[in-house]
Amino acid sequence: FMTSKVRILHHLLSVKYATINNFYSRTATSLKGSRLQTSRMFSKWLNKNLIRPIPYNELSRNPQIEQFYYLTPAGAKEIGRQSEYSYKEPKAITNSKHESSKIDIALSFLIGYPDYIIDFDYNASLDGYRPDILVRMQTPDLKKKYTFIVEIERKKHPARTYQEKVLRIEKIFKKLNFKK
Repeated sequence: FMTSKVRILHHLLSVKYATINNFYSRTATSLKGSRLQTSRMFSKWLNKNLIRPIPYNELSRNPQIEQFYYLTPAGAKEIGRQSEYSYKEPKAITNSKHESSKIDIALSFLIGYPDYIIDFDYNASLDGYRPDILVRMQTPDLKKKYTFIVEIERKKHPARTYQEKVLRIEKIFKKLNFKK
């Protein structure tokens, strides 16, 4: 059994970085209450050097909510996953809404499939195409593997998205022999 504190640290290591909002309480009765416990945990972890903030290259309208954090080596040791920890200086976050959406989707895989082995690649390139996330999943018995291409689009018209992204992804599927 994992406490919510330990589960959040595990998930933070798995998804690489996240905001307090990404770990809201689904049982809280108010928006403020949904972030309260996580805010307290993040404050304690900052003081213990278990997590670090990622610097912004622009001013944020609401830095407390939009601040991204990543696990430190001490944080990985705290949850017994130091062998999985590989430090890479995180890039500064420039589009917090888009990045937060990516993390929400990654977390939905971890929460929805807690027994699966899941890997997230935010820098994948498939024949020159760079999806927002390439998700690789394996069943607990290691018999089946799944690959998901995640693309988030908030601003473009659906027809333009279809022309620019969906058709391109379908060509890549055929070329790389992916099954839909």
